[in-house]
Amino acid sequence: MNKTTSVSAIIACFERAEELQRLLSSLKKMRGSYSLEIIVVDDGSKNPAAVKEAVQNFACRLIRLNENSGPAQARNIGVENSHGEFLWFLDSDTEIENPDLLENMIKCLEENKALAG
Repeated sequence: MNKTTSVSAIIACFERAEELQRLLSSLKKMRGSYSLEIIVVDDGSKNPAAVKEAVQNFACRLIRLNENSGPAQARNIGVENSHGEFLWFLDSDTEIENPDLLENMIKCLEENKALAG
């Protein structure tokens, strides 16, 4: 990577505040020479305070939807509010175990323009 690649991680979340917090913790451990924008879209959780509390110690943007619209709509709203060159869609119950995962994915995508993911 010659330049700093920007990635927007878009996380659709409905209720799963504890799982979201684990995902954000795993993202914090990522290594690489890219800028990572994290956007959490709360898809109308019945307990929005728990989701807000889960993200408060992380550098991310929280967008709250007033009612549950489904993960596709939540992701689309995340995309509309993103600025990254690459979009990385994650579910709130995901955890990243390999801290080099994103760096490796970016390298593959930049080296082979025929790839899409």
